Amino acid sequence: MQLDRPFVRLPIRFDAATLAQEVKALPEAAWRAHPQGYAGNSALPLIAAHGDPQLDRTKGPMRPTPWLAATPYLRDVLASLQSPIGRTRLMRIQGNGEAHAHVDTNYYWMTRYRVHVPIVTEPGVQFIVGKRAVNMAAGECWVFDTWSTHNVINTMPTERIHLVIDTIGGPAFKQWVDAGECPEVFNPPANPESRLIAKGHTQLPLALEHDNQPVVMSPFELRHWLNTCLSQLADPAQRPLLVPLLVRLDRTWAAWFAEHAALATGHAGFRQRLQEFDAALSALPKSILLRNGSDAVEFLRQVIVRVALNPELAWPEDQTAAFAVQDERQRPRAEAPTQTPKMEIAAPVPALLAAAPPLPEALPISAAAPVKRQSSAGVAPAYFDRPVFVVCPPRSGSSMLFEALCQSPEVLSIGGESHQIMEQIPGLNPGRVQFDSNRVDASAASAVTVAELTHGFFGQLRDRDGRPVRVDARRVRFVEKTPKNALRVSFLAAAYPDAHFVVLHREPHETISSMIDAWRSRRFVTYPRLPGWTGQPWSLLLTPGWREWNEKPLNEVAARQWAQTVRVLLDDLAQIPGDRVHVIRYQELLDAPEASLRRLCGALDLAWDRPIQELPPSKHTLTPHAKEKWRQNEALLREALPIAEPMVRRFADFMAAAEAARGPDVAPPVRARMRVTDDHATPLAKPAPAVLYGQAATAVAANTRPPETTAPKVAPEQAFGSVYTRGMAEILASIRSSVAVTTYQSGRVILLRSEGQGINTHFKSFPSPMGVAAQGDRLAIATARGLWEYHNQRGVAQALPPVGRHDACFVPRNQFLTGDIRVHEIAYTDQGLCVVNTRFSCLSGLDGVHSFVPRWQPKFITKLEATDRCHLNGLTVIDGKLRFVSCLAQTDTPGGWREHKADGGVIIDVASHECVATGLSMPHSPRWYQDRLWVLESGLGTLSQIDLATGRAHPFAELPGFVRGLAFVGPYALIGLSQIREGVFGGLPVMERIKERLSGVWVVDLGTARIAGFLRFEGQVQEIFDVALLPGLLFPELLEPEDERLQSSFVVPNGIAS
Repeated sequence: MQLDRPFVRLPIRFDAATLAQEVKALPEAAWRAHPQGYAGNSALPLIAAHGDPQLDRTKGPMRPTPWLAATPYLRDVLASLQSPIGRTRLMRIQGNGEAHAHVDTNYYWMTRYRVHVPIVTEPGVQFIVGKRAVNMAAGECWVFDTWSTHNVINTMPTERIHLVIDTIGGPAFKQWVDAGECPEVFNPPANPESRLIAKGHTQLPLALEHDNQPVVMSPFELRHWLNTCLSQLADPAQRPLLVPLLVRLDRTWAAWFAEHAALATGHAGFRQRLQEFDAALSALPKSILLRNGSDAVEFLRQVIVRVALNPELAWPEDQTAAFAVQDERQRPRAEAPTQTPKMEIAAPVPALLAAAPPLPEALPISAAAPVKRQSSAGVAPAYFDRPVFVVCPPRSGSSMLFEALCQSPEVLSIGGESHQIMEQIPGLNPGRVQFDSNRVDASAASAVTVAELTHGFFGQLRDRDGRPVRVDARRVRFVEKTPKNALRVSFLAAAYPDAHFVVLHREPHETISSMIDAWRSRRFVTYPRLPGWTGQPWSLLLTPGWREWNEKPLNEVAARQWAQTVRVLLDDLAQIPGDRVHVIRYQELLDAPEASLRRLCGALDLAWDRPIQELPPSKHTLTPHAKEKWRQNEALLREALPIAEPMVRRFADFMAAAEAARGPDVAPPVRARMRVTDDHATPLAKPAPAVLYGQAATAVAANTRPPETTAPKVAPEQAFGSVYTRGMAEILASIRSSVAVTTYQSGRVILLRSEGQGINTHFKSFPSPMGVAAQGDRLAIATARGLWEYHNQRGVAQALPPVGRHDACFVPRNQFLTGDIRVHEIAYTDQGLCVVNTRFSCLSGLDGVHSFVPRWQPKFITKLEATDRCHLNGLTVIDGKLRFVSCLAQTDTPGGWREHKADGGVIIDVASHECVATGLSMPHSPRWYQDRLWVLESGLGTLSQIDLATGRAHPFAELPGFVRGLAFVGPYALIGLSQIREGVFGGLPVMERIKERLSGVWVVDLGTARIAGFLRFEGQVQEIFDVALLPGLLFPELLEPEDERLQSSFVVPNGIAS
């Protein structure tokens, strides 16, 4: 398990002498050679799969071996951890031996603490994790970061024996981890406050691990491992190599899981997907590494390919399908795997990228974040605080209420209904009960099911402006609306004990009429091939008793569906404390939306800050609301309503009682808005329609946009933030320009804009942005799969609120899809936009027809292929002409430059193909300024000048990081700084000089060669690629391609409209 500290010494200890006596009494024949065959290493299994000491595997129920019964104090040690105990062994290293340096990327150990209790040891034995070493004293209890490279070296002539326990951990154990210490010295003094657990002093039962691998890995867990791999890549530039394969597996796995869950009917299809994924992994280069130095491909095989499908672990009742689902032609599913979409592993990666966009940066399941030190109580904070569930029969107006509640500044939601999130979880899929209904009661609220559901919700949460929730956010206010939840109140109340339920009542004849319309429309089909149903495709929620209605007319089915929903809903609500149940009427919501919403928000303790005059139709509305609309089905209702009459009366009585018991109205609270979402994006107000004429046109609006509001400042740490020096703010103000910064690592283009006496950092989302080029009113941005070309539309800028603040607005006008060619720097030339095509080792143009048009290649490159032979990365344009390029080595083999990155870099004259400078350390960003050639030597962390006469580089200024991205203005050089990463930058001279990890933009005074100021990014921005000046623009806006303001902003040539 990955921890945030290399070692943690827990505040408990054991009697080492007694443990040693028990171990000494064990026969030598009980010891076995180390599973990996490490010389001088041996093991004695105490807990093993099925209790068999000959089984070293980590799959299957863990049970005691015969040797545990012979060591009662060792058993007490295990029980005292108060955790489910997994594989446990005594591990022995002979004198002057070592364990072997390695990283634990195995699926089993990725999710388990590795606990060490030294039994026989000496003060000179070294336990090494990363660059730290410690001596673990006998009787102490330790855990360590298994995700980092670790080793044990026994420098003593005597043997070393540790008790090594794998466990998922329990609440008490995790409290000990939180309270534990990470000593700074090799031989730390004993902790006088640690508690001794002596032999026989614990009467706790021994909890043993039963399940450790899934029958079928859930889509949520699979996505977690895929995202873990991407987040841990040593070189983010290699991300596009993996993304197409990971996206394809993610999508096909989720779809197949939604249909089959873990049932045997889907096992062959899952196996085929794993085989195709494994074959695709084999086609990847061997150089894709994770930050800890391990092989990314092998990691994916260990956490997915080898463990995602284990049919032999299924319980007997799961071995055969409980139901069969056939398609509209009623063909059998036995051959389903042959119908599954192929992964197209033979296709080139650019084609795959075109077929599957990258995984989102904001991940549905948080990546493998280190285990953080928690509060003193040791309890992890809850994801949700009093979640709100809107419950009612279908077609009651819940979408309208939900969309209105989501306008609260505190509310997060998934933006729609949660059918897929819930029914991908085996325990919540109606297939588990042979499609009896969508009913789920409290018995289904197992820890695993609730955790999967919570992660499913949390990963898709957005605020009212569409901004994703921060991965570190906790105790957020979450609102959910899915009609099926009317049958799940008992489950939801058990899963979230502080949940509140909002019951929406609409007149039954109106609701049932709308349900009839929904069935007829076929827009609300939920189970198109429901086993045993012969009527039209089943629509809306699946209620108990549906099989008895098979031959009933549609109006009667709808009435029974409504009545059964109300019966289950009211039965469940009767078990919920009254202060957690709130009621509202549909007609009340229509007649007085603001008053009713303010009352409801007050009762729910939700802030409200937006006036509402009228509620718009929801996205699920079939036809606009009309009070008498139900009369179109009046005859059908007259026949069907008697069926529902008992529930009509009961629902009316429930509402009357709830309203009578309701106390005085409470106003919504007023408080500072907590920052639980990524605030890099500007909140999007609904724009007024605008038509713009030419570059000097003015906005023509039918209505004015509401004024922009500023939320109060609050203290919580931002996922995206920055600090800057006063000198940096003064420089930005003095040059009367803005700066565009790209960070592919965090997927942002950042505009640095002068604001008063400070700096405004404006974060915009793009997929892996790299090079950026500005020329007049044009701006180009290179991304993962191509380039976006923007134009400055000043008329749009003038229409942005607050009026007069923005002096430019860059609007996307063209997109060039190149595929994954690893575009690095780009520049405007006399021949148009030129891109550094790093993957194909050439400079390229764009013609709108081809992926790219090769225009120049170094003379030492012999092939045009996607193998990044020299890592061509930068270019210099002088008077519109291409003049110089930079690359990391003169190599002509795939990835060959990596062996020469420390001193193999060159600058090449484009016209002559000759090298004008050699021996550079990872050169980037060559620029021509003040009649001199400048370059950033990233491996040295310097801004250097190139002497064209001698071909030598002369360091001009040293900077505190990996430098990349360079722009000049007046007497200043603006330089991008990235954090040092050992996996990528190991062996570079800058590693010897830099200890602190910094990223941002640093300014060097060209007159003094000193740092004149800097802006340092905090949070998620760790690496910068390019820095570009936007001359003369003080406060520009940059619209993301999906910005909703683009829907109502138009630009046409002058003179078109009268």
